[in-house]
Amino acid sequence: MKVTLRFSVTVSILSLLLFLIQADALRSKNPLGFKQFRPHFMQFKSHKDRVLEDEKANYETYYYKTKVDKFSFSTEATFEMRYLMNDSFWGGENSPIFFYAGNEGDITGFADNTGVMFELGAKLGALVVFAEHRYYGESTIDGNANLDYLSAELALADYAEFVTWLKAEGYSGATDSPVVVFGGSYGGMLAAWMRIKYPFIVIGAWAASAPVAWFENLTDCNAYNYKVFKDFEHANENCPVNIFNSWTVLAEYGSTGMKCSFANGNAHCFEYMFLHMKRHKTI
Repeated sequence: MKVTLRFSVTVSILSLLLFLIQADALRSKNPLGFKQFRPHFMQFKSHKDRVLEDEKANYETYYYKTKVDKFSFSTEATFEMRYLMNDSFWGGENSPIFFYAGNEGDITGFADNTGVMFELGAKLGALVVFAEHRYYGESTIDGNANLDYLSAELALADYAEFVTWLKAEGYSGATDSPVVVFGGSYGGMLAAWMRIKYPFIVIGAWAASAPVAWFENLTDCNAYNYKVFKDFEHANENCPVNIFNSWTVLAEYGSTGMKCSFANGNAHCFEYMFLHMKRHKTI
């Protein structure tokens, strides 16, 4: 278990380094030739002749006031849940609604990196909506002084109430619109659970990379790491060994006190690592 976990962490570190170099390449007039990702859906504007708040954004920002505690009478306090909406594809009365169940982070990051909802939305005439998870981004509760009301159950209740309101009052012509909930990772878990818990509100769920059953006594917590290990081993039996050995190189590199300066376009980080990996015969 420890071995495969260490392997997975190593892959993550190497992937992060590659990402940083790619990001720097884009900033430095793309000297390494990476292709910049510019989704075609960014060109869409609202059909209601409104000016979007950010010319680069593909949504408008709104806030929905809702109760902090939905399961007891402990408090009557409320908070404002931020949501993002794009109606440029809307096909008219009772067209579908694509709803993203926000997870642990600022909702704008998820909206900017969830192309499938916009692509399918354009084809199916859907209203595209992203809701922010309580306690994250701008949807804070009492300045997040405590986390007493941070739970998946309450987040799902937020979404269920919000979608019901959106159809009835929040958007004209959506009273009988079918709703499909989307999500990835923890958000994917929320999407699946929302379909299970509130089947009368959402007709389907797109749960991407969602470890819905990854809990103690249900699924081996090392199962994912083992699958990653076997994928690399299938590609080349020496690959897992090389990644294990790279820990020695990373530790030695870290002990030198040298720092990577991706912002200045320096590639010495990888050059140094590869030289040491050759010396240690890991590649």
